[in-house]
Amino acid sequence: MPDRTLYTFRLEIHLRSPWLVHGNAPAQFGLSATQMRDHRGNLILPGNLLVGRLRDAWHAMTAFGLATENPDHWFGQAGPEPDRRARLWIADLSLATPPANAPQARPRVALGETSGAAEDAQLLLVEQNHQAGQALVFTGQWRAVVTADEATRLQRALQAGLLWHSQLGAQRTVGFGVVLRAAATCARSDPPISPRQVPHGHRARLVLHIADPLCVATRSLRGNVFASGDTLSGGTLKGALATQLRARFGKPVDTLAPHNALARHFDALRIGHAHPAQDEARPAALPQSLVAHGDELFDVAALATPHLIDGQAPAFHHDWKRPTADAARARQGWGATASHLRVRTAVYGPHQALDDTPFDPTLAGQAWDDHLFAYDCRVARDDTRWLADIHLADDLPDTEAAAVWQALADLIAPGLGPLGKTDAFAQARLTTEQPHRWPQRNPAAVASGEQLTLQLNTPALLFASSQVADQAAPDLLALYRDAFHQLSGGALRLSHFFASQRMAGGTYLHRRHLAQRQHAYRPLVLTEPGSVFVLTVVDADTARPLLARWQRHGLPLPTAVVAEHGGRWQDHPYLPQNGYGEIAIDLQHGFPPPPAHRLTAC
Repeated sequence: MPDRTLYTFRLEIHLRSPWLVHGNAPAQFGLSATQMRDHRGNLILPGNLLVGRLRDAWHAMTAFGLATENPDHWFGQAGPEPDRRARLWIADLSLATPPANAPQARPRVALGETSGAAEDAQLLLVEQNHQAGQALVFTGQWRAVVTADEATRLQRALQAGLLWHSQLGAQRTVGFGVVLRAAATCARSDPPISPRQVPHGHRARLVLHIADPLCVATRSLRGNVFASGDTLSGGTLKGALATQLRARFGKPVDTLAPHNALARHFDALRIGHAHPAQDEARPAALPQSLVAHGDELFDVAALATPHLIDGQAPAFHHDWKRPTADAARARQGWGATASHLRVRTAVYGPHQALDDTPFDPTLAGQAWDDHLFAYDCRVARDDTRWLADIHLADDLPDTEAAAVWQALADLIAPGLGPLGKTDAFAQARLTTEQPHRWPQRNPAAVASGEQLTLQLNTPALLFASSQVADQAAPDLLALYRDAFHQLSGGALRLSHFFASQRMAGGTYLHRRHLAQRQHAYRPLVLTEPGSVFVLTVVDADTARPLLARWQRHGLPLPTAVVAEHGGRWQDHPYLPQNGYGEIAIDLQHGFPPPPAHRLTAC
């Protein structure tokens, strides 16, 4: 296997002012074009702009017979296949030169194509923060897991590609963004000197500090805005680990089993979702049995039928206003994140034939008309960290478990990434401590005949989509009751529940998991986090070990779900090994039930 390690490539570009890379932030009154800034407010040369320029330069150098690198090898290609993924992880270059004066506007005016005279109402005012002719220095770091020889070749190709262009950014034809000089250097990224903690046993916690904007899209708004959630799914984390294993050893994970303990047990490894936290205590989802009445919050999980509180209908979380939601989240211990919008445009290339339009090679590499899109990212506050719990198989021998933890600690020592659509990079460490914001009950003490609450902390597949298809009002109580009866072997019976559902699917799921195996498109129905199920214990002897196993490894997929949607990672990502179906039993969240004397049955 190749001897690969993480290298950092430091890029430095000197431009002569004026320059322009269009930003998407609201402009000051009178400005037509603003400069692009990152989430910290720094002026930047975006990494994807440089990738496009490097691709163009390397293709041109190849056409002239000059030695260079294959851009598809380093920057990737469109498509879900692992061999098409980028090996070089890019980042923006930030401006290090302080402004010489207050921001000002530089005027431009459009000229008629035939007359050459100034067009009416075509004045353009461009934001500029430096004097004309001033030298501007942009710096940034890119990463790649490579051999020493590959690092040297890539460093030379990056420098040559940056120097190939005389200008960067917009308005190049009128003298903007002149490149004065550019340099690329590389250095091996050694792990931190501080000793790494290697867990023992079969459970550990993964702690992530993420300073980059993060976009793990949970929904698409209007088709071209990808809005990120706060949570990193276990599947996202396993995907990042698989990418790093492949980058480190140059082989797919399944072929590394004889040489690496982590790869040997990768499929059985369960990584929970990483939630943003205020401290070292991992938060749980807010129970959907919570209701608001005035300024008070109550948990009505014990009520099997609707009730009024003080003669009024309480508000469930779907109807909460911002102050109520903020008060609940403050007690939840959820880490603070802020929104950061990044607008981009698709680049026209051969893969765009997916839109049933003939490929025009004369337009390759250009911005694609009418294909603007945006990432609505999340940016963490400095004291926010993401916490995920990792579980090994119960029957794994202690010596093999120790080897898995050692291999995992070595892999993530330089960091974990790329994560999400923005290729964010995280500082990562393992710890044996697993405190939770809200403790839960030990199932060893449950007794037959008593009731307990089971809450989903992550989404779960509990019934097949065909069981609710073409039904205006499906009997969800019957569906959930059948699911828990089948999963528990009759040891638990569902009394009532508080739950919501959402559809999961779309183009990516179809192309990534279904079309390749010639399966018909079929969306899935996920039961959402915070859903609460009140269960009656029918057989405590059977229920105790079962509930303990569910706490460690999540709810397994019901038989009907496996039969219709499959139960492997090749079929869909919503598996227990990817953190889905995480539960909490009798969560001690501190929200009281409503007093009996204030209740009125409906």
